[in-house]
Amino acid sequence: VRQALSGSDITVYGDGNQSRCFCDVRDVIPAIKALAENSEAEGRVFNIGAKDEITIIDLARKVKSMCDSQSSIILVPYEQATEQGFEDMRRRIPDTSRINELVGWNPSITLDDTITDIIRQFKEDGLSDPITERPVVERVVVDWSLDFAMSKSSSESLIDKIQKKEARIGIVGLGYVGLPLAMNLLRQVIMSWVLTPTL
Repeated sequence: VRQALSGSDITVYGDGNQSRCFCDVRDVIPAIKALAENSEAEGRVFNIGAKDEITIIDLARKVKSMCDSQSSIILVPYEQATEQGFEDMRRRIPDTSRINELVGWNPSITLDDTITDIIRQFKEDGLSDPITERPVVERVVVDWSLDFAMSKSSSESLIDKIQKKEARIGIVGLGYVGLPLAMNLLRQVIMSWVLTPTL
């Protein structure tokens, strides 16, 4: 989104035909909370995710269109963006029937709504300013989700905003660098909700 807003090249890794289902964090957190509060979920494995599949190249086109951007979409070979031997999963489509049956959860926020909110948030935060692009071969550890999170004053502040339903940031895509950061944030949110201090 930031690349599209700033007019920079929109980076797509591989051939762009790998497909994903993107779930907004505002849907994910209530799902985890519902499972944490249900004793029947203990010891079981649940998928949490959206149902609508989209290829990464189509996602890039969608973002470009919604941003009314003149950016070019460029394909970056995995060899230039990942460690040697990296293999990307071509399709990731979660079966969420188990969590639906137990707690009645289904995602309610569409991908378009998530992208719209991210665009608005980025504009408000001044993150649509021009980006100083690095050469493609140096983009190995560049991940917009990590860069964005690090621009906030602290994770505690973001957690507080999420709990108060003031945060409007959605997860649209997380690379192998950003995913651990997002999972750690979600863990802190859930722990603060379901655990009480031991006296």
